[in-house]
Amino acid sequence: MSQREQLLDVVERDLFGDLKDFALLQRAMIDLHGVLLARECVEINLVNERIKTLLDAISVRAKRRSKVLGAFQLGADSSAMHALIGYFTRDRQADLQNAWKTLIESAGHCRALNERNGKLLAMHSDILQQLLSTDSGQIYSPSI
Repeated sequence: MSQREQLLDVVERDLFGDLKDFALLQRAMIDLHGVLLARECVEINLVNERIKTLLDAISVRAKRRSKVLGAFQLGADSSAMHALIGYFTRDRQADLQNAWKTLIESAGHCRALNERNGKLLAMHSDILQQLLSTDSGQIYSPSI
């Protein structure tokens, strides 16, 4: 197997690995929302660890993909990935184009879920700040 074929094989494996991990990441982001709502601190930490592990693996593959794009002198934007897919045999190109499109959509969905979770955390923080800024004497005094 030539070096070119090896690099293309790595890109294909990584692309499908990312698809699998982004699906798991979406599930973890949904799970995180549930435990954030329930304020289950132990569960929040466990889900955050799952998310971190997935993001670490995705990051490694993205860096490797970037190096392959550099080795083919294609640049680093999304058009570079489309050009790289053009290096594959015709029978693989359609599957890889679909996989790349799905990956981009999955990343966008994960970003939206992350923003939703961030808004929930901000809301929790605002409520906590309001409670803490209230005069503690009024909190415990009987209402008249």
